[in-house]
Amino acid sequence: MSVGSFLPRKLWGEGARLWILLAFAMLLAVSGLGARELWTHEQRWALICLEMMRSGDYLHPVLLDQPYYDKPLGSYWLMIALAPIFGGLTEWALRLPSALAAVVAVWATSRLAAKRFGPRAGLLAGWMLASTFLFQFWARVASSDMLNLAGTIGAVAWYFERRESPGLVTYSVFGLICGATALMKGLIGPALALLVLLPDLAANGEWKRHRRWTLPVGALPGLALYAAPFLLAGASATGPTLESGFWMVIRENVVRYFAPFDHQDPFYIYFGWLPLVTLPWAIFLPWAIARSLRAWRTLSPEARWCAWAVGLIFLFLTVSGSRRSYYILPIAPFATLYVAEWLVSAGWESRRQVAAGWMATAGGLGCAAVFWVGAPVLDNAATFAELGREVRAATAGRGTVDEAVLVDAPMKTIYYVAPAAKAYRRNITAGEDPRRRIDSAGVERLRAFLADHPRAILFAPAEIAPVVAPLVPGRIQLRHRLADPPVRGLQIAEKPGAEIVAFLPAR
Repeated sequence: MSVGSFLPRKLWGEGARLWILLAFAMLLAVSGLGARELWTHEQRWALICLEMMRSGDYLHPVLLDQPYYDKPLGSYWLMIALAPIFGGLTEWALRLPSALAAVVAVWATSRLAAKRFGPRAGLLAGWMLASTFLFQFWARVASSDMLNLAGTIGAVAWYFERRESPGLVTYSVFGLICGATALMKGLIGPALALLVLLPDLAANGEWKRHRRWTLPVGALPGLALYAAPFLLAGASATGPTLESGFWMVIRENVVRYFAPFDHQDPFYIYFGWLPLVTLPWAIFLPWAIARSLRAWRTLSPEARWCAWAVGLIFLFLTVSGSRRSYYILPIAPFATLYVAEWLVSAGWESRRQVAAGWMATAGGLGCAAVFWVGAPVLDNAATFAELGREVRAATAGRGTVDEAVLVDAPMKTIYYVAPAAKAYRRNITAGEDPRRRIDSAGVERLRAFLADHPRAILFAPAEIAPVVAPLVPGRIQLRHRLADPPVRGLQIAEKPGAEIVAFLPAR
């Protein structure tokens, strides 16, 4: 064994083991999940779960004081189910579903690659995905995106696992995986899974073997799983009707695709983000693409299918009118398969195999350094959690507090101060002024609210606090300056140096 081939042989050679790969993926995904505060859209998941737990209504998601049906219920339920294990709805409970989904995605990708290209490609594809930076980044975010990715690659892996054994069990499990995936982010997951299967179904009349009665019957469990929350929510007198619930599905999945009402990034956005979501392995993409273009006729059917899968996902997402950078995340495992097949097509001593061994090692160690050490140390400035502790200490023994109210303050304020109030869902907006100066309509809404809720806690940015203060005379003002991160620019949070003012009821 030469020095150059040592790493690839150890990681995906004959003596390599899948459990080592999965153990590494698990350790990397779950380490330090609670080391940083909530950021960006994690706040929405936290507040929706918090309100579900407070109200006992798990069928009608509410964000602050508004119904919020942008996403199905599955991801919220998973987070809430983990809350008792961690003593409450902690950052760990919110993020662990994504972390576990990432491990499932690594396993499914490895299994699919092994089935299509052999055991060497299986382990290599697993190590590639586990050492992909943005994959690991989203594995640590409380949202539905990693759950959607895992369900998509899981459904495709199951299809090829049972490709030669079509029947009721095969179709039922496939339908259940698609149904569960749709409950996480919507119909995009099942749509992508079916899309990438089309080239295989079209090849040599493969679709003909599925002309059997067990196909529609096998689809019923998945359809029932997906429809059940809508049926239950529609049967409730407090929620939307069944018709409006399904209209929300059409609006979010079909109308948004063809006639987007938001998230309208330029059509070329994914040309830049495809390399980013596959780093560091994107360096091999040009060579794999060049090989496909140069030798398409001589490629194996499995290699051609993989190229089709990547191309169809990219085209499908690009054609959509609704685009955001992270929408392309589900392409990562398929791009991994595509590059892994090209890498293992060469011998152990080839430069590409040697480079892949070093890349897997460097990528894995780099992700570990960033997420085990860098993120907890460099991105852990005490901000809203500290504000929450100060508010709870200041309100202890003051009697019942009606609600925690945001006056254009960040949403996660409520998550960190929630135990200080019996309810926490109000938002008094300051209007559309980008300078966050509360307008006259906002003042009147706030005045009317305070007339009915005299013991509410108010939170406002320091720049609009002077407008709020005259409306709550006699209130105790607790000012909290958000701490700067140890290294500026590394914290994805509120603007460093910003200040939040809490208006607390007097005794």
